[in-house]
Amino acid sequence: MSNSRKECRKTSREQQIISAFLNLVKDNNYATISITQIMNQAHITRTYFYQFFDNKQALAQEAFFSLIKTVFDNLSDAIINTKKINRQNTLNAVTFMLEHKSEMLLLISFQSKDFNFQTEFQDRISTIIRQQINSANNQSPQNLDYFANVFAASMMATISWFLQRDNVNATTVVNLIDSCVSKGMASIIE
Repeated sequence: MSNSRKECRKTSREQQIISAFLNLVKDNNYATISITQIMNQAHITRTYFYQFFDNKQALAQEAFFSLIKTVFDNLSDAIINTKKINRQNTLNAVTFMLEHKSEMLLLISFQSKDFNFQTEFQDRISTIIRQQINSANNQSPQNLDYFANVFAASMMATISWFLQRDNVNATTVVNLIDSCVSKGMASIIE
């Protein structure tokens, strides 16, 4: 599946398959979920499943990226356009992560010999950020590349850190993100 295909808006049928998969992941071990179970949950045929996804791993990747994309969309726009966060959008993003924490934790832990979670999603987020900034601002390629890579790595680290803690609330995460974006990362430990 090409990167441009991955970044396209999901069709309602594709989203239906992803939703069915996420519902199954809530109650079942990833390894035990079969394509047949996903088909039954989504009320589709095997042929229809394979029109969208090559296998269960490809579905898992897209399912997680669809969750991350919701978080990402809430954060990136404000940062690119105003150079600071929109607290309400950021709170919405963090609340979304809380609501989908169990699915995100299961999917974030998924690894295979052909798939590196961190690299895959950092690359995808970095590509989207480059496109968004390039269309909004006229930046040098070097600055654009650096910012996109740092933003993507920071976003993935924040998501991973937040998901692995039970005692951190949404407001605390929003305050940390706001401080990091508006005052620089060193401000967090001042």
